[in-house]
Amino acid sequence: MGGDSRSDLELWRAARSGDDAAWAALARRWADLLWGCCRKVFDEAECAREFPALVRRLGAERAAMLSDWDGRSGFSTFLGLKAADGLAERITTLLAEDSRRGWTAFERFFADDLGRMVRRRLEGEDAEDILQELRLRLMADGGSPVRRYDGRGSFTGYVRRVAHNLMEDILRARDGRRREPDAIRKLGELERRTYHLVHIQGYRADQLPDLLSLPAAEAMAALDRAEAALGPRLVQPAPRMVPLTLVDGDGREWERPLPHWAPSPEEALSTAQEREELERACTALAAAMARLPALARQYLRLRFLEVPPLAPRHIAGRLGLPVDELYRRRKSWEALLLDELRAEGVEKFPLPPV
Repeated sequence: MGGDSRSDLELWRAARSGDDAAWAALARRWADLLWGCCRKVFDEAECAREFPALVRRLGAERAAMLSDWDGRSGFSTFLGLKAADGLAERITTLLAEDSRRGWTAFERFFADDLGRMVRRRLEGEDAEDILQELRLRLMADGGSPVRRYDGRGSFTGYVRRVAHNLMEDILRARDGRRREPDAIRKLGELERRTYHLVHIQGYRADQLPDLLSLPAAEAMAALDRAEAALGPRLVQPAPRMVPLTLVDGDGREWERPLPHWAPSPEEALSTAQEREELERACTALAAAMARLPALARQYLRLRFLEVPPLAPRHIAGRLGLPVDELYRRRKSWEALLLDELRAEGVEKFPLPPV
């Protein structure tokens, strides 16, 4: 622990008063702790260079980085956190000075944070895949998501926020077309929330009490109600097994069954709902078009059904209208179609721009 008999609090107060010897005594006392923090980020050779710089950074300006210790918490824990802040600051400069060293240090420093963040949501191979994608996103475009840090607030906190947002983007992209089924949309807010957390965002059911700040029984009952609303459609079908031929190092072959999974229940349900909605919309469109004037119907078919799309002057030519006349009349024809669709119960049917 070092030769100075003063307590951590006494040495800290002296260091804050400008006593460099007191800070040196504190640094010697907790050298193993600081070295361990440094080794989490740098290899042995780099630590020999970076460790003295970390000690100087922590002790600079009357140990200004340690100014908010109140003496009530353990000094070693507090010092470890501040050492992490100091190392994070060093990483920001390394990223600008030597990108290879900077990214190596960055990955080591944030490895545990990123791993915990992902594994709170996912398990097994899914977690590893998302973790790898998250690392790639953080390093994309020369690390622009990280390099946008402007020095305000904690660099560690900034990276965690950026990583969390990127992970949410990755999960949303992975979930793709998963959306809230009609049966869930009719339930209460709590049931809908549990469904989203488990079946769309990927949390485990046993995480619901913490996520919702509810007793476990209440959270699980809400999830049960949500899943009951979907009935048997939520049950994952058994996979179809197909043979996979494997070859070992001696050239021997054998077959191993490989599961071929059907679409997820949410995907199957969404597909069915989308198909029903499309059929209703097409039926409504046909009925609405039948009630329009002949010239309006001809314009709308040329405008929206021709492949490849026709330029306005070509549409005008086929209709026998001047182009400026087409521009004047097309808005009224499209508005008329939308009115007729609303009469058929279709509230939203966006028309692409000209």
